[in-house]
Amino acid sequence: MTISIIENGKKLESTIDFSNFLKEFKRYRLRVILAVLTVTLVAFPLIYSMTPQYSATATIILKAQSDNSTPIDQVEDFDATQAEYYPTQAEVLQSKRVIEAAVRQLDLQNDPLFEIKSTDKVISEDEHVSQIVHAIEKKLSISPVRFSQLVKVSYESNSAEMSAMVTNAVINAYIHLEEQRKIEKTQQAQEWNTTRMAELKEKITQQKSAIDTYLSDNGLLTYQGVDGFETEQLALVNDRLATAKEKRITAKASYNTISEALGYPLEDVATLPSISNHAQLQDLRIALIQAKRSLFDLQKKYGPKNPLILEANAQIEAIKLQTTSLLKELKTGLYKEYQASVERENKYRALLNEQRKNFTKLASKRDAYNTMKADLDKTQELYEKIFLRSKEQELTMLYREPAATLLDPATPPNKPSKPNKALFIIMIFVMTFILSLLFIIIKAALNKSVNNITQVRTRLGLEAIGELRPFNYIEDLPLFSKGFFAHSYSGETIHAIRTSILLNEKSWPTIGLVSTDSDENNELSSYLLAHSLSQDRSTLLIDLDFRKEVSLTEEILMAQPSEDALSSSTAEKEVAEVLPTLTVMGMAEILENNHSINDCIIPLEDNLSLLPRGTLTSTPLLTLSSPELELKLKEVSQQFEQIIIHLPALSESKDTQLIARYLSGVIYTVKAGTLSTNHILTNIDKLTQLQTPIIGAILNNVADDELETEEAQQQLIHQNEDLLS
Repeated sequence: MTISIIENGKKLESTIDFSNFLKEFKRYRLRVILAVLTVTLVAFPLIYSMTPQYSATATIILKAQSDNSTPIDQVEDFDATQAEYYPTQAEVLQSKRVIEAAVRQLDLQNDPLFEIKSTDKVISEDEHVSQIVHAIEKKLSISPVRFSQLVKVSYESNSAEMSAMVTNAVINAYIHLEEQRKIEKTQQAQEWNTTRMAELKEKITQQKSAIDTYLSDNGLLTYQGVDGFETEQLALVNDRLATAKEKRITAKASYNTISEALGYPLEDVATLPSISNHAQLQDLRIALIQAKRSLFDLQKKYGPKNPLILEANAQIEAIKLQTTSLLKELKTGLYKEYQASVERENKYRALLNEQRKNFTKLASKRDAYNTMKADLDKTQELYEKIFLRSKEQELTMLYREPAATLLDPATPPNKPSKPNKALFIIMIFVMTFILSLLFIIIKAALNKSVNNITQVRTRLGLEAIGELRPFNYIEDLPLFSKGFFAHSYSGETIHAIRTSILLNEKSWPTIGLVSTDSDENNELSSYLLAHSLSQDRSTLLIDLDFRKEVSLTEEILMAQPSEDALSSSTAEKEVAEVLPTLTVMGMAEILENNHSINDCIIPLEDNLSLLPRGTLTSTPLLTLSSPELELKLKEVSQQFEQIIIHLPALSESKDTQLIARYLSGVIYTVKAGTLSTNHILTNIDKLTQLQTPIIGAILNNVADDELETEEAQQQLIHQNEDLLS
């Protein structure tokens, strides 16, 4: 078997079967109706005696930001952009401080509705107000409207007027207290600023005195900063050094030019840029040109020896000598000027180096001064800001800005808000009905027993081959059987089981009947089935239950046999002699002492015989584990067409597991409404592990309203007709 019956049963058991709930409801419907009506009628006077409550509601708008009535910023201790702002204000609305202010505003401590309950202890007015605040707090409701700045305030009271008065008073108290809180906050800030201003003013005086002392001790001037004068002096010396250096270079260049020009022709020297602008040199150059022109004119008129020509040449030579002398003088002067420029340059360089050293030393003093000056500037800046804010707060203390606006004031309601008495009655009716249904559903859900053949299929995964109604059972099985089959409709229930077996495709020559517990009427089912099968075939009923004190054998043989039956054979006479003691031989003697089977078989009716269990001298497990058991069962199967074996309960021993190995199939007997499904499935699994085929299940002791087979329903119908007739 690829899938065991136990797994199949668990799968089917997990399905929801609503028919069980419907049957339970049908069974308890009158009780449910009675319970619902009783509870509703009991609650009716209690509900209509309840005091009506009136609820008045007002709507306010919480301000998200300050008014722009004044350009001066207010002193605020909240941030309306935060998500927590509106829930916080809603909680402030129902705080004890706000409610107490409303109580004192309305003078509720002297109102008859809030009078002190009669007590032996005398309480003060404050304690009385505290009690009123506590009472109002319980009935005050604050409901912020989502995604808006609106808040709804409601209060419930026995009086419609009081509900409206308290609601409006709470809102007014909240607005007033928020205004006072802002004023107090501004006053505290203004006082704090005044104190800080005095401290800062004293600190500024001390910082200025420290700076003056520092400047005086270090001989510093504050001309364009601490190092302003030194910076200008250093720049001036640096400029003079640069000028001296430039003059030195210029003098050196001019000197070098004149020194080189002394070896050049006079005409070339006169064209040099550095000396061509000299006034005397320009005059000599002009004189030289005029002398050469005169010489040229004279040479055209006179000969070379002419005194005029000689005079002109002498004049030209004199001019050249004078020019050479002038150049030498310029050279001497430029050299002196160069030396003077070098001396000035060295002087300014030395002075610059000295001033650099002094300026470097001044840097640390400048940094210290700058630090002190920056500290003073920051202190003065902070003082100015606090001074400005303090003056602003003096003005804002006179300004009143409400934290909320009353949009819709509360008005006395015309109708009470609760209780809705008709709704209460309906709710109690519906709730009682629902609880009753819930009880039925839980009861049905917790009931894991098998009550009908449908549940045999769904919960156990077995094929239901028949069902039996409860029996008026008597211990005399033959007598009971005779009366049972005397009524055709009761006999039909057993014959239906026989028919289910015969209609099966497979033949079942050796069938065992087993149950979970020993009190599930397995003996009766075995005997009735054997009796039904014996109608058209030779049938042997074997009793192999060695565990019960009163066995199937004893229940069958307790009745006295008839004289005709006893005189039929010698063996029967021997049985008749031992019947009173019920010590007949059976399967125990066959297996243990190797007695003949024929000597132990007892004929009961036509085609029906009994093989008793006998008396064991050993334990059942040792006897039933004998290899002879299989041989003996094969032997009797050759003598009889059908063998029915009554097996012991599965939950009480392993006897059935030893026997089931040699059977063609097993029929499982289940007593309706007793054992849980899990317990039955656990024991069925013992057979499944042996791979013994389970033909199906017989469900006995089935309640009349759980019957499903045609035969059982027909039996019930004719039984009721007989009772009516």
